[in-house]
Parts: sequence; C-alpha cells; structure tokens
Amino acid sequence: MLGHLEENVLLAVLELEKTDEGAFGLSVFYKLKVNGIGVVNGSVYNTLDRLENKGLLRSQMTEPIAERGGRRKRIYFLEEKGLKMLQDSYSQKRSAIFNLETALNNV
Repeated sequence: MLGHLEENVLLAVLELEKTDEGAFGLSVFYKLKVNGIGVVNGSVYNTLDRLENKGLLRSQMTEPIAERGGRRKRIYFLEEKGLKMLQDSYSQKRSAIFNLETALNNV
C-alpha cells in the first residue's frame, strides 16, 4: 500500500515522464506544489529514493549539462510495478467512493 506522498510522487513522475524535461527531483517538487501538495524539497528526494528502492521507480543520470555547470541530472521513470500500484490505489479509491455513495443514498 502506498502512502499519500508516495502515491502523489508516483503520479507526478507519470505525468512528467511525458514532458521534454522528464521527471527530476525539482520538477516533481514543483508538480506536487501545483497540485496542492505541500511538501519540503528534501522529503521529495527521500520519497523518490524510497520508491526507487521499492522497485516502483528507476532513475538514470543524464550526460553533463553545460547550463548546470557540467553537473548531471537524475531523471526518474515509473516502473511497471509502480504503475500497477497506482492503478490498484485508484481502484481502491473508486470502490470506497462507490460504497460511500451507496451508504449515503440509503440514509
């Protein structure tokens, strides 16, 4: 089962993978912020590391980037296992909402 922040980080990586820049630590942080998830930058990096250790994400270092003073950037990618966890989480939420609607309609 995923924690709230883990779920949102996976979702941010999924969305950012489709962009030209990809999903890197700071872009994930800003995506979370835009989505109304208030976190500090360090917790995003810790969560990315934890998700990678769980096999839900993988990362790859870019070639050195001149605009970054020759530093490289770590880009994150959602693994199949991570996508499955997101899908399972979505299904659980849909089921919970359905059960809540059913209960409220029977009041």
